[in-house]
Amino acid sequence: MVGGALGLHAALCFAAQPTAQRAAEPVAQPVAQPVAQPVAQPAAQPVAQPVAQPVAQPVAQPAAQPAAQPAAQPAASPAVVASAVVHPNPVHPNLVQSGDASDRASVVIERLDTTKVVQRDGSLVATVERMQRANSVLGAAEISPLYLGYETGLATLAVLAAYTVDSQGKRHDVPPTAMRDISADTTGSAPIFNNVRQRVVLFPYLTTGGRQVIRYRVDLQPQLPGTFSDAMSAPVWPVMESRIVYDLPSDMRLYADARGYEAVPPVEHDGRTRYGFTYRRDSARQRLADTVQAPNVGDYLIVSTFPDYAAFAAAYRALLGAPPAPDPAVVALARTLTAHDADDHARAATLYDWVRSHIRYVAIHLGRSDLVPRAPVDVLRDGYGDCKDVVGLYGALLDAVGIRHDAVLLRAEGAAQLPRVPALAFFDHVIAYLPDSGTYADLTGSAVGFGYLPPQLLGAAGVRVGDGAVVHLPARQESMTRSRFEIDLQPGGDAKFALRLEWDGYASEFQRSAIRNVPAASRPSLANAWFAENGIQAVATFDTSDVALMRGAFQAAMHGALPGLVLPAGNTEIRPDAVVQASLAPTMASLTIRAVRTEPFRCLSDALRSSVRIVLPEGATLAYLPDDVSVHVPHLDYASRYRYDAARRMVEIARDVSLHFDGSICSPAQARALAQPANVVRHDLEAHVVVRMPPRAPPPVAEPVAEPVAGAGAEPVAEAVDARTRSAAEPRRRQGGTTDARMTGVQATAEEER
Repeated sequence: MVGGALGLHAALCFAAQPTAQRAAEPVAQPVAQPVAQPVAQPAAQPVAQPVAQPVAQPVAQPAAQPAAQPAAQPAASPAVVASAVVHPNPVHPNLVQSGDASDRASVVIERLDTTKVVQRDGSLVATVERMQRANSVLGAAEISPLYLGYETGLATLAVLAAYTVDSQGKRHDVPPTAMRDISADTTGSAPIFNNVRQRVVLFPYLTTGGRQVIRYRVDLQPQLPGTFSDAMSAPVWPVMESRIVYDLPSDMRLYADARGYEAVPPVEHDGRTRYGFTYRRDSARQRLADTVQAPNVGDYLIVSTFPDYAAFAAAYRALLGAPPAPDPAVVALARTLTAHDADDHARAATLYDWVRSHIRYVAIHLGRSDLVPRAPVDVLRDGYGDCKDVVGLYGALLDAVGIRHDAVLLRAEGAAQLPRVPALAFFDHVIAYLPDSGTYADLTGSAVGFGYLPPQLLGAAGVRVGDGAVVHLPARQESMTRSRFEIDLQPGGDAKFALRLEWDGYASEFQRSAIRNVPAASRPSLANAWFAENGIQAVATFDTSDVALMRGAFQAAMHGALPGLVLPAGNTEIRPDAVVQASLAPTMASLTIRAVRTEPFRCLSDALRSSVRIVLPEGATLAYLPDDVSVHVPHLDYASRYRYDAARRMVEIARDVSLHFDGSICSPAQARALAQPANVVRHDLEAHVVVRMPPRAPPPVAEPVAEPVAGAGAEPVAEAVDARTRSAAEPRRRQGGTTDARMTGVQATAEEER
């Protein structure tokens, strides 16, 4: 992610966002925003665009230059900012913006003005003034405290004014004691070593109807000297008025890509050009949690002095400098590790597995290390590094055994399309690429086997550092889970069981890595915990195939007892296929519950095959067995089969599930088409069988001995005692003759036998 919320600061491998930063704050701080990416233009690749034919020339260009592209070529190249409106990014046909029609969002941005004055060396001064109104108590909590991030050594931050205007119109200035600098939180997914700070501003008397006003300045040093780029996504809240101004030397041509933002005519002054943009939106954006990241589909503005990705990659290569000379320790390690490998594919896999298992991921962001990796020998010696460090070490190891490689810049959460103009702040991750085999390798994914990718990177777009070519990562990868669950019910309600699991494809190393670092003596507790999460009490052993291996299928086996799986007498519901339920129920629920979609969402291919066998004890019978289910529609195949062999008292259940998508991002239309079939599957995953255990013989009831009572009434007293004894020996009855009970998380019903 962007290393600081202010000042256009970019950083590779910024995997752990500061948790103290509210999600709404970065978009409300347009000095440096995560880039909204134009997934809406699958046909337009920036590198293929002719640099010499901008959509519109800057005002400062000679009149002899062509003024614009022909109208028939609207997507031929990024716009050059001029008096014409910025070249728009066509809205994807699957995208429909959602909003709050009442305009009563929790926060409304009433004014947002940003000015960035850029010098020829790429340094800049940015000033931001923002006024926003809290429409509710929630809104006030969302914007106060306010967090402003920056990195010491590259940027300085000065708050020029900060105050609240309460609902009565009275101004309350933020006192100096209510503004503090804190270190960025490092409690995210990986440790971070950086100089990022956050200026925390706490606004007094901010309640419903109050306005927050802040004005601040950021001075930023260049990261790619002599260049400039900026990227921002529109705020999630309604925006009444927003203006952005870029002031550059007139000979620094500015290219732009935008959706929702409009350009205003530039103004020449003192050898400089001031470029302006405006933005307004009357409603708030509302999103589902599993949709594609907001920058992919929302409004955005990207400006850059890079005409294309080849120029951007060249500038990055210049920053990296010449590769270091081969180090003897690195060369010796590579040759030792691959001494027994038969070909380059095996050698590349061996080196990949060694790096991801021996080099610990630690994000390092100090000055130039935001963008420039450390020397491979230093990474090897220290045993840790971030994404660019481990890619650099992997590259040095590959060089030692003669395997070609390159690096690919992209976004860590996966972006299906790059913007038309390059912006440094867009990229926050780097992976390796092996051109001879076409393999992409993310060395920060300790749970990802060689040849596979983290799911969020499937179909992602990136740029190769070596030549600036725009590439797309594979959009799908195979994954298969197989399970066999055998349950032997015992008289009294307990059960013996055996569960065998096998994972192949992407799922194999993902599951194996989860167990690899757990001591063997502690693994039975994993099995017991897994059953507990699925509502079943278990006492189990746990065995696996060799967890030291990092390739190939992975197997696990659990054996043991399930105490109290069913009631000792009467009817009990059993949902036996917890493997399928746990694996696919969330996916099916997502397709079903969130069927009304307006934006693309992530959809991953997967496959699962399971079988269950339940053997009943003597005297037990099956009271209910579901019907078979078969669903075969585009992208989803599902079949379940339920059988009962009364002679052997055996229940057999088989399920076969396949989700198969062409890519990793699906449209709202696909969600609507899958909603009803997915609902059928979801209900069948929740289906149960009902086992009827034989009634237990009631314990003998001793005849009551009545004390002799003098006088009348002795015999009725004895009858009353006998009645109380009979009542205590019989189960309680509910209307309809059943009693609901939950034992060890299993739905159960007890029916009184007469």
